[in-house]
Amino acid sequence: MSLKFRIALFFATALLLLPAAVQAARDEMRFTDVYVESETDSPRACFEFTRKLNAHGGVHYEDYVRFEPVFQAEFTARGRRLCVSGMEYGQIYGATLLKGLPDFSGRTTEKTEQFNVSIPDRDPSLKFSGASYILPSRGERALPLTSVNVSEADVKIMRINDRNLINEINSGRISSLMARWDASRIASLSGETVWEGVIELEMEKNRGVKASIPVGDILGQPEPGIYVVMAIPKAERRGYTYYEATQWMVVTDIGMTSISGRDGLHVFLRSLQDAKSLAGTKVQLIARNNEVLGTATTDKTGKASFAPGLVRGKGGARPGAVMAFGDSGEFNFLDLTRPAFDLTDRGVGGRAGPGPIDGFIYTDRGVYRPGETVNLVALLRDDRAMAQQGLPLKLRILKPDGTEHDVVDVSESETGGGYHFALPLSKSANTGSWTVQALVDPKGPSVGAGTFQVEDFVPERMEVTLSSEAAYVAPGEDYAVAVDAQFLYGAPGAGLAVEGEMVLMQDNNPWPEMKGYKFGLVQEEWRPRRESLEPTKTDGNGLATMQFRLDEESDTTRPLKARLRVSVEENGGRAVSRILDLPVRSRDRAIGIKPRFTSEWLEKGTEAGFDVVVMDREGQQVAAKGLKYELFYEDLWYHWYTADGNWRYRVTIDANSVDSGDLDIAAGTPAKIGFSRKWGQYRLEISDPATGAATSVRFHFGWFSSSASSDVPDKLRLSLDKDKYRVGETARVHIKPPFAGEMQLTVAGGKVYETRNISVPAEGLVVELPVMEEWDAGAYVTATLFRAAETDKPHQPAR
Repeated sequence: MSLKFRIALFFATALLLLPAAVQAARDEMRFTDVYVESETDSPRACFEFTRKLNAHGGVHYEDYVRFEPVFQAEFTARGRRLCVSGMEYGQIYGATLLKGLPDFSGRTTEKTEQFNVSIPDRDPSLKFSGASYILPSRGERALPLTSVNVSEADVKIMRINDRNLINEINSGRISSLMARWDASRIASLSGETVWEGVIELEMEKNRGVKASIPVGDILGQPEPGIYVVMAIPKAERRGYTYYEATQWMVVTDIGMTSISGRDGLHVFLRSLQDAKSLAGTKVQLIARNNEVLGTATTDKTGKASFAPGLVRGKGGARPGAVMAFGDSGEFNFLDLTRPAFDLTDRGVGGRAGPGPIDGFIYTDRGVYRPGETVNLVALLRDDRAMAQQGLPLKLRILKPDGTEHDVVDVSESETGGGYHFALPLSKSANTGSWTVQALVDPKGPSVGAGTFQVEDFVPERMEVTLSSEAAYVAPGEDYAVAVDAQFLYGAPGAGLAVEGEMVLMQDNNPWPEMKGYKFGLVQEEWRPRRESLEPTKTDGNGLATMQFRLDEESDTTRPLKARLRVSVEENGGRAVSRILDLPVRSRDRAIGIKPRFTSEWLEKGTEAGFDVVVMDREGQQVAAKGLKYELFYEDLWYHWYTADGNWRYRVTIDANSVDSGDLDIAAGTPAKIGFSRKWGQYRLEISDPATGAATSVRFHFGWFSSSASSDVPDKLRLSLDKDKYRVGETARVHIKPPFAGEMQLTVAGGKVYETRNISVPAEGLVVELPVMEEWDAGAYVTATLFRAAETDKPHQPAR
């Protein structure tokens, strides 16, 4: 037998056995792997299984997992992983997983596993606190440094002066880690070394120890520019590919924010120490080519402005940074090359603000066939939505591939600011999305654009309806979906091919009448699962039946639905598709939790109240006894690692139980439960040991922030007394702050209309704003609250 033949025979055999083998592997509950998490002071080992574990109580994992040497083990089951904490670094543990360890549905492991779990000592490491680069100059000027298994560290401090800073901004190096060759480049080309030495560190084996580098004593009076602090364990050999702990640093009392609009760039300065505005401070606008575009001085409100022309440069003349210079040598900068703060999660929406001329293009239809005529209508308005008359207008028409089809001159209609053009499409016109651009200046950018589709389509000739006798579906049962295909001219769709698929997906609204209730564990994820249905054909009356069946109980607490997508193919090959959604009820009970509050966070000392219900499969609120509730305090940990030469991170959540108990629910009446806790993130989890149903929700007490995360920004509660106002009325803006501080209130649209600096007490206040005619069709009110520095807090300042 040749080698080629043997290989072919092997693969043919494997293909024959594969479906049964996959099904057996899917059904079997067995141990697959173990890994060690060693980034924190307390290591833990996690065992991975083929099936999801029971994370809702009722299983004593210590009965199935043994260690030698023995230690006080704490078990946490999440998904398919069973994690064990309480281990010590520098130990090798003999682990035994006894057979009979159950999964969520009761299936158990069939054999005992024995292996070693090695917890090595942690590697020596140093790290600074984060990517922020501001170190307040008032108070203790010390740089936090965390060390693990390091007794001495080589530290180098370099300075890049303000005239060379734009090069680092353009390259995007600020806040990034540095290697030794980066230090050589800075010291010899773009900056200078101002201090180099060895610092001694306290060491507690395998635990993170916090220390401080006294940069205030080392630097004395800081000079304008940015400092780069690099640290490496003294025992390590320096190499050109080794990334050292790096902290970029500006020692200053100047805090900076900016707002840009049609009226230019506005920069606001305030003290980090007391959050008050800084008047009389010089501010420079620096281009990317290091040219000084403009210089201004802040007024009594701490504001400095730059004209619109200064921020419209091209190429190297584009703004790169704003730099502030205080009288006492204080310095700070604001990087203008980075994206601006995203306000879309705070009510800002719609399209980008128009320029002086705003063009709106629309068509009489959305879709056209080749050979038809497209009626294009263009309206020209100014930035106050007033009609613009007498302006020459050209329409540039682009094909779906982006190439130019034509540029046409359009005459103004009798009504002011209105234009019309009839565009005939050839019978060979490209199908796809066409674009029409409005041009007032043929060499300038378009003032508006619109799109239309060209498709060689034929209207549907057949109506297809789907129905099922089942109000819901459950695992392990056979179900049918009835298909009825009828041609629109009256004949039944007889003898037509019918195909379909079932998608098992998350149901975000399992009981529409239970508005506001959450079902399922918030920490679980569900990915849709697809399964093809057996093809069939319609009978002489255009009717067909498709059978489907759910596999065994899904390993999730999230509510699911079976989406049935069925297609009936006409004789010409065209398919008509329809969708039918059926709820999945895999358990007899489902737990619903509804918060009795609407804000994303609650004030410290207030109660977080919840309504709890239990639903049966029919959607009725039923009584339940012996439910278990547990309140967890959650700590988020960010673990950094390198992959393919890039720094990445993953997030783990440490959940610590702070309260628990039993809960009984009466039929038809929600049970009420509430908690009052210190500041932080919490998760309430309620489970039913009898059915395996479980639901959890997350909520927060007090204000919290993430210094490096743009997708979890700090939010300030702000509300208006009305939705709409007339010119001359007074808008009442209610501010509910998480702390007392200094607030910058801005009214803005296409430009900044008004700014105010207001002292806000902890209980909040109401600000009255006269509605001005210059606000045009509307304006945004934004508020930023600043808190004075607190010397006992590790992260400063607070916004």
